[in-house]
Amino acid sequence: MAEARKTLAATTLGQARAMDGAGRLARSLRSLGPQADLKAAAIGAVVLLRERLGRRARVPARPVIDRTPPNRLVFLVERYLPNRTGVALTVLMLLGSAGLGIVKGGHVDDFMAALSDTRNALANSAGFRITAVAINGRKQLSQDEVLAIGGVNGRSSLLFLDAATVRGKLKANPWIADATILKLYPGQLQIDIVERTAFALWQQDGRLSVISEDGAVLEPYVSRRFVT
Repeated sequence: MAEARKTLAATTLGQARAMDGAGRLARSLRSLGPQADLKAAAIGAVVLLRERLGRRARVPARPVIDRTPPNRLVFLVERYLPNRTGVALTVLMLLGSAGLGIVKGGHVDDFMAALSDTRNALANSAGFRITAVAINGRKQLSQDEVLAIGGVNGRSSLLFLDAATVRGKLKANPWIADATILKLYPGQLQIDIVERTAFALWQQDGRLSVISEDGAVLEPYVSRRFVT
């Protein structure tokens, strides 16, 4: 009987040593460690995958817009015309409308004068202002009269002064037989004129006028300087 009690006691003690404090069998942590890490990693991957799939499922789908096909003409215009063509066409349309209004309103001369003054102002600011004028050959006409006949004023610039136009205006005056215009940049203008000479007084329809040797009427009246 005593032998049986000792054997039972030894067996109980051994089982007690094999159990841990919570009543479970103690196993080697060294042998279970890698398996536990792999299992935890697999569980974590499954959880992350579920979260991502859940987020994608919650994202609302973009509405699909049913676009009707554009007109063929519009399609060709958008495809073959270069960029900003519409802007250029709009600007041209506005300029055309403005030009039509100027023509119909009878403001062409005013518009051209304003345009000429603008470009002359730009040229004058760039250093092409007429600063010196020399007029040779004048006898009957003063310097101011010659400049006024030629259309040269204080706003004129040497850069945009048309010598042929000035010469034509001067020759249109009966006193000037010929004229030569010379532009000396940056700001000198030389005008050489050949005046007609008063030759006789001509009476027609009871009116006296001064004529030159070639019969051109120099003045449709007789000024005081030709009376004596």
